[in-house]
Amino acid sequence: MSRDRQQSSGRAFWVPSADAKVNEAIISQRTADEIVQLFHARTGEWNVSNLVTALHRAAKTSHGQHGAVKKPCIDELVTLLQERIGECIAQNLANSVWAMAKLSCHHGPFMNSIAAASMRLISSFKTQEIANTAWSLAKVSFSDPPLLAVISAQALSLNYARQSQ
Repeated sequence: MSRDRQQSSGRAFWVPSADAKVNEAIISQRTADEIVQLFHARTGEWNVSNLVTALHRAAKTSHGQHGAVKKPCIDELVTLLQERIGECIAQNLANSVWAMAKLSCHHGPFMNSIAAASMRLISSFKTQEIANTAWSLAKVSFSDPPLLAVISAQALSLNYARQSQ
């Protein structure tokens, strides 16, 4: 969690940053509709991590109920994320593709953007991000042979590095 350091009465303490406060508000929402309402109420405050958190939370609130999340809610988040895909780190990409799989959404342009960004950042993917991404791509039947090849290579590299320790 991102925090800012502040001083009070000679003591240093940490307070949640604005980004962390937005994430806390997102996580407290119970439905995708509530998340979108929060977004509209606080639009200018959201960064890429907040958008990914919102998409991820929408997927978690669906409880596996296909269609429980209204498509316009997801489309709005996906469109904004796609515009800012270049700002994503590996965890953002893995969480986004996981959310799309959990929601059974195959948004072609967004998935292509995630694939291209993942190819650029694959060396920074950790084991969990590799596993989640591979599962998610299979779940939505998204086929991108070059991406699957670099995912496989990164997984083998991480496994080799772990065994060498």
